[in-house]
Amino acid sequence: MPMEKTLLTAIVIAIYWILKTQCFHELASPDTNGTLLRQKRQAVNETETSFEYELDVTVNLTSAGDVDKLRSILDNQSYPIIISQQVEITQINITTVCYSNSSGYRCVCEEQYAWPHENCITYGVCDDSSGGTCGCINGLPTEGPFCQRDVNECDQDQCGLNSNCTNTIGGYNCSCWTGFGPTNATLPIRSSNPCIGV
Repeated sequence: MPMEKTLLTAIVIAIYWILKTQCFHELASPDTNGTLLRQKRQAVNETETSFEYELDVTVNLTSAGDVDKLRSILDNQSYPIIISQQVEITQINITTVCYSNSSGYRCVCEEQYAWPHENCITYGVCDDSSGGTCGCINGLPTEGPFCQRDVNECDQDQCGLNSNCTNTIGGYNCSCWTGFGPTNATLPIRSSNPCIGV
């Protein structure tokens, strides 16, 4: 079996084993191995109750080339992956890539993911910090979350009229259009303090 199929099969088996061996009747917390199991949401319809879970699985690979192969496999995989009548995998994402260097470890978030503020402070950043989060830390966390998905706050009307909203990892920036300024110049530009003609 080619390496790509073997790797994907191993990941799917690991996820299936977690789903089968853990009782997902209520919200779960990190187990002793650091695998995070949490109920994302419950959807109820007329005939049955279904649950959606988000699992964090750690995979150790020996080279950057293996990470690129895994990324390619996951990008080209068709979803959902049907495990049984009750279980399907709707997506598998790489969030964090850690590698050793001369001073220890460096852990970098994939695009659209960021380290929580606490990790940036604890391990030190190796890129620009934005909105209290960062994309790279100088260490390998022993517990807690790895990189988290960044939410595009600009999808909602954060800045109000006559302004531009620029999404950043963990936040956003508002700026008024040329010829406009905030209603109250002492407050940040927001939908509650929109830009008006000056």
